[in-house]
Amino acid sequence: MKSFNEWLEFIESLHPSEIELGLTRVKSVAEALSLTQFDCPVITVTGTNGKGSVVAALTALGKSKEIKVGSYTSPHVIDFRERFTINDRAFPEIEWVQAFEVVDKARGLTSLTYFEFTTLAALLLAKKSELDLLVLEVGLGGRLDAVNVVENRISVVTSIGLDHEDWLGDTLEKIAFEKSGIIRKDSTVIAGSQEVADLISTFVPRTTKLVVANAITKNQPSVIKIREQFADIIFPDSFDCALTALNLLGWLEKFNPETILSALSDVQLIGRWHRLRQDQNIWLDVAHNPQAVANLKHKMDKYQHIKNWVAICGMLKDKKSLAALNNVKDSFNQWIIVSTQGSRGLANSTLANKLIENNFKHVSVAKSVKSAVLKVGNPDPHLGIVIFGSFLVVSEAITSLSSES
Repeated sequence: MKSFNEWLEFIESLHPSEIELGLTRVKSVAEALSLTQFDCPVITVTGTNGKGSVVAALTALGKSKEIKVGSYTSPHVIDFRERFTINDRAFPEIEWVQAFEVVDKARGLTSLTYFEFTTLAALLLAKKSELDLLVLEVGLGGRLDAVNVVENRISVVTSIGLDHEDWLGDTLEKIAFEKSGIIRKDSTVIAGSQEVADLISTFVPRTTKLVVANAITKNQPSVIKIREQFADIIFPDSFDCALTALNLLGWLEKFNPETILSALSDVQLIGRWHRLRQDQNIWLDVAHNPQAVANLKHKMDKYQHIKNWVAICGMLKDKKSLAALNNVKDSFNQWIIVSTQGSRGLANSTLANKLIENNFKHVSVAKSVKSAVLKVGNPDPHLGIVIFGSFLVVSEAITSLSSES
């Protein structure tokens, strides 16, 4: 019998490609395991940015009212078991192992990617859990993503920006088409903004209702204030999407501004403007595309007492790094670049040279996140450090620096 870690290694070795979009293989296994339909309402969430915020808000709000919410997200930051939780409770490794065994038996000779295999395992855990609500975060795109094998009652498109162009296309219209692939006939789709609604409207089935999320909050000053209070952690449009979804499910009447505030007070999305140390101004953020990095700048601008910002950054090679980082080119006084590992990894020297060629300030490299932090020097109340980019960089920061926090 394989251990939990042995299973993860085995699953990673099954398919020659880390990413292979398409539903044919994964859907055949999902149908064999009866994982395409659920008794509870299903919400599928896609978007260039803000997906995790919707899931986190729905989970926190549901949990506060004893609504049993199963939440599927990816990638994980520290622990694989982050990927599927019920009201923030992770499953024991043994239950994941049992799910892996079932998926492996059902797939037969079908080759599944790591994401496809583990998504099916998460759906198995969801199926046996008698949930009140299942929330599924899309991994990449929407139309051809593994979570799209599950039929949903509500779909959410939080935002549309340029990212993953090699897979989704190089225009907002092409990306909107891919993300709209999660929308079902005779259902409801929530758009995070009017701009998103305009982009996806062409692809919405005639029998499906299109709702713009801010209709719930725009005339409620107290709720708007809560949204602004949590803006650094939960994307404002995602906050609106979560409340809109609760309203469509008939559950929003359980909440008032006070209960919303209470429910969200404990939300901490790992790697979303996540303050690592209270004794130093060190933040972590998984911003890695132009839209997210531009939002990162807005978060930094709130800290007027910080006069010197240092970036510790690492990106994947399939990202349009320069397009993203140009949004904060003049916001940082120093750039320290670290490598990312794996088949999509990008060497620190490659990214550093690109920034130097484009006149970024004071660019250097470090062999690790920890050594980059040491390179910055002694703490200074007017110095801020932002460790951002790939999930891999944020994960490394947490594991290597948390013992010193």
